[in-house]
Amino acid sequence: KATDPELMLKYANEALVLSIKINHKTAQGNAYLNIGNANIILGNYPVALQQFTNAQIIFEKAKDTNPNDKEIKNGWARTYGSIGVVCSEQSDYSQALQYHLKALKIYEDSRNLEKCARVYNNIGIVYMSLGEEFKALDYFLKCLKTQEKTGDNTVGITTTNIGNIYLKQNNFPKAFEYYSKAKLLFDKYPNQRGLGELYSNIGRYYKGTNNFAKALENYILAIKSFEVIADKFGASATYGFIGDIYFEQKKYSEAFVNANKSLALAKELEVIEQIEVSEQLLSEI
Repeated sequence: KATDPELMLKYANEALVLSIKINHKTAQGNAYLNIGNANIILGNYPVALQQFTNAQIIFEKAKDTNPNDKEIKNGWARTYGSIGVVCSEQSDYSQALQYHLKALKIYEDSRNLEKCARVYNNIGIVYMSLGEEFKALDYFLKCLKTQEKTGDNTVGITTTNIGNIYLKQNNFPKAFEYYSKAKLLFDKYPNQRGLGELYSNIGRYYKGTNNFAKALENYILAIKSFEVIADKFGASATYGFIGDIYFEQKKYSEAFVNANKSLALAKELEVIEQIEVSEQLLSEI
């Protein structure tokens, strides 16, 4: 999942075939979830949602017969959380929040701290996208505190997101402090998507401090990280940032090329917010 979504998809499909063969419902539901999550990374949102629906049907039936089974509860909550991620990436934030809160309720009831932390992070992302920075920071800090307690290896993503809040507030020293911490964490716990997001946000930091050369350098590193895992969502936003840099430098041809790359990917994924941003940039060019 962290380094190779194509390989993740291969093993998830193999797991699905075997789980159906031996009628292992929990493993079948988990296989659907893994197929769906691989498709999120690869940008195939309709396929991802169909797989999550398949998982939801299985886990909801299973919980009726085994209401106290922790593995079934965990799968059921993962289904809601995964649907929430798709909604969030497609800019449907109210729906995303509803699904994340459903997932959180199940995880809290079963005292699954590690999974609670990941949902706190996803809720923080939704609030950040809605411009509610204080709520977002509150959830990111709750997530970080829980991850430090559980030793969760996705802590670099949370640390990046805290840096993003400070960047939005133009608190550049604090933003860079958290980005530097995140880089060390990704060195320790490799995650290509998380690393791509980090480089992209460091690029935004350097743009904010008017160091365009360093900004471009980090945007290119972000694109390379996203290409390793065929992550179109991350690449779309980053091409937009590159286009914006070239536009400010009055390099309009380069800006036009990158803005169009961003728009093409955003349209392919149906990411409404990024379509709007890319079209706005193109109109200015």
